[in-house]
Amino acid sequence: MGLLLAFIIHAACVHDSKGESDLIALLKSRFERLVKIVADDSYRRELIEKTKTTFSSIL
Repeated sequence: MGLLLAFIIHAACVHDSKGESDLIALLKSRFERLVKIVADDSYRRELIEKTKTTFSSIL
């Protein structure tokens, strides 16, 4: 079961893949033991690497 843990609403001109840093920071501050994050195909390699570094977890 996938539960929505956090979300951020930003301006329409900001693509999701560019606004993910704020969301990752929010998740880290709230859920330090988070193991797995599920995202769609619009997220690129940078987010995957940043998530591994930040959480030591899987995206």
